[in-house]
Amino acid sequence: LMALASTVPASYHEAMEDVNHGAWLEAMEAELGSFEDFGVFKLVQLPPGANRMSCKWVFAVKRDKVGAVKKLKARLCVRGFTQRYGVDYEDTWAPTARMRVFRALLAEASADPAVHTAQWDCTCAFLHAAPDCEMYMEQPPGFAKKGPDAALVCKLLKAVYGTKQASRLFHKMVRDALLGLGASVA
Repeated sequence: LMALASTVPASYHEAMEDVNHGAWLEAMEAELGSFEDFGVFKLVQLPPGANRMSCKWVFAVKRDKVGAVKKLKARLCVRGFTQRYGVDYEDTWAPTARMRVFRALLAEASADPAVHTAQWDCTCAFLHAAPDCEMYMEQPPGFAKKGPDAALVCKLLKAVYGTKQASRLFHKMVRDALLGLGASVA
């Protein structure tokens, strides 16, 4: 990667003006590739009375242990404050574990040789969960269609980062999968 500026872009336009605009563009295209792979949205006409949520690109620099740049990341996020209660969301809660409970579980697991623990990272985690209501988002900045398709919006078929209910939907999906495998989940 090229030498990085001291700041991370705050918008699509800043990323395109950055010295690393090519690398930022690749990161955005990779994110949209994930959206396509997971079937996150389809372009449709906005139904009457529906809310069009805005979205934005969020950029980050991933570094290795010694601080060298590993890669540039871009994530497309809904701007949750543009959601309307009763239209785009209702429930927003997601359970969280207390650290002392987590430590106790790990202590129990490490004391029993029959229990194997593993760490995993779910790539594009929220993009695996289906929404529980109809949600519509504007087309991604810098990637909006031209011509007659410019008026179309993205009907969300999966939870997207930034939506108020994304954490709850991901938790429900994981919980349902664990129950389906026979786990005893409280």
